[in-house]
Amino acid sequence: MIVLSYCVIFCSGYYERNGHYSKFKFKFKFKSRYKFKIKSNIRILGFYLCIALIPQVSYQQKATYYREGTGKKLLYVLHGYGQLAKFFIRKFKQLGEEYTIIAPEGQHYFYLEGTSDRVGASWMTKENREQDIENYINYLDAIRAEISQEQEWKEVNILGFSQGVATAFRWIAEGEISPSKFLICSGLVPPDVDLKIKKDIFDPIKMTYFSGVNDPYRTEDSVTEFYDAVASSKLNMDLVNFEGVHEVFVEGIVKVLNKE
Repeated sequence: MIVLSYCVIFCSGYYERNGHYSKFKFKFKFKSRYKFKIKSNIRILGFYLCIALIPQVSYQQKATYYREGTGKKLLYVLHGYGQLAKFFIRKFKQLGEEYTIIAPEGQHYFYLEGTSDRVGASWMTKENREQDIENYINYLDAIRAEISQEQEWKEVNILGFSQGVATAFRWIAEGEISPSKFLICSGLVPPDVDLKIKKDIFDPIKMTYFSGVNDPYRTEDSVTEFYDAVASSKLNMDLVNFEGVHEVFVEGIVKVLNKE
């Protein structure tokens, strides 16, 4: 046991952009009269202490989502960083009359350039990360609850693109959604979703991973890391490489969705 006149708390974690992850760290100091025993997990303790010290308030909020089609099969499409749902949903017109498409939207809005003109949306940032994740899972669950009351859907599927991939993984892992098919487009498994622990949830889902061979965000390390995460969890997943960049491979998606 030693006496600390000042205690330094380190907090660390990950933030995501375009389906890829970077580590962040920050620290603060506070004066203390108490005795602390220094342990190896001080960073973890510090992180939760940081969260506990921040006042929080709960309130109701209205949020939009977009839909197209009137089919008996349901497809949720989760956009990438800097996109808007009303434009993203247009990519799936080729699915035809069989599908109803639901496009939720990230609730972080910002100007893509400067302080005016085009607006984009994000699912989360590194700031207040855990609360943002909880909020968007609640938002997605609220949409699902409303849509599920409309009729008995023949099939429910999820597609995530880029940052929307991480969002979809978290929604499936922690939310109230159990899709038949999960289409993973140009994104990665978020570091906070352990596929081994969540194997019972993901095992019944037909998963397909689409990756553009010319995607500037694709690296050998990121692809290997993704494959290893899936392989180590012993989940079944089809892997589709296509001639393209960081984009939605619509032609391949249509084939997978129309395949019984």
